[in-house]
Amino acid sequence: MKQRAGVLAAIATIALVAAACSRTTDAGAGNNLPVTLGATSHAPAGKLGVVAAENFWGDIARQIGGDTVQVTSIISDPNTDPHQYESSARDGAAIAGASLVIQNGAGYDEFINKLLAATPKSHREVLDVATVVGAGHDANPHLWYSPDYVLKAAQAIQEQLATEDPAHAAAYRSNLATFRQGEQQRLRIAQALLGDPQVLLCDEPLLSLDLAHQQATSALIDARRRSAATSVLFVTHEINPVLPLVDRVLYLVGGRWAIGTPDDVLTSETLSELYGVDVDVLRVRGRIVVVGAPDAAHSDVLASHHHHPVDDDHEMPGARAWS
Repeated sequence: MKQRAGVLAAIATIALVAAACSRTTDAGAGNNLPVTLGATSHAPAGKLGVVAAENFWGDIARQIGGDTVQVTSIISDPNTDPHQYESSARDGAAIAGASLVIQNGAGYDEFINKLLAATPKSHREVLDVATVVGAGHDANPHLWYSPDYVLKAAQAIQEQLATEDPAHAAAYRSNLATFRQGEQQRLRIAQALLGDPQVLLCDEPLLSLDLAHQQATSALIDARRRSAATSVLFVTHEINPVLPLVDRVLYLVGGRWAIGTPDDVLTSETLSELYGVDVDVLRVRGRIVVVGAPDAAHSDVLASHHHHPVDDDHEMPGARAWS
């Protein structure tokens, strides 16, 4: 067994909890975020301009493209009907300035075809998600409901970005790998909730998620516990996203442990005693930073970055349900 210092388990007595994820992009993309319509996509020097018809695909492009792309999503409001959407001059300007345009296809966003026809451009690629994922004519046009379609679309976006910008192809491949891991995490959580569990055991459910998705996942888990009275045991490196939600914390270091409320356990005195060395616990804007713990290789490591013992054949992190 490989021993690494620090098990951190957040325990919610009536339940912490699990669920779906909202999404964000630089252009306001997110399933539940405010709208930014028609923002110009003329990318700054050195960045690839990408326009997505819908924020969902725009967010994926942002995650895969990282800092080397500028993404604009035309529709970011989930209440907007794309079949009735009336494009604006600013939408046309965004399309005209883009190197890559991503549309859902399957008859869902025909307004994009009109914009493309009105703004012809020789050096512009168009990625039709329905086509690249092989969705049939009778497929549900809400293609993002299918995890398989999402992963196929992400692969196609990565390949297109690499074609347009080969200098950053390695970064795009790395970002795609991270994205896939995050999607798998969210899928495991969703599967765990299908059985309407009374107790939910979450083993690293925030792994591979960026900060925004960690917070969204934690909040939705908490919403689930409140609505269904589901008890939750939450083992995590990332304590800060769940810190406002938990009732009790169990902190293990080797053969020593401490249990109590977050305010009782996550203190300099308690962690110094557990580790046997001087440890400083700092609170900055509601977040905890631990300085001086033996396994904290970096000075800016958060309290959540304390590892738990694992076997070589330790299961993939995720969530398990007990009915």
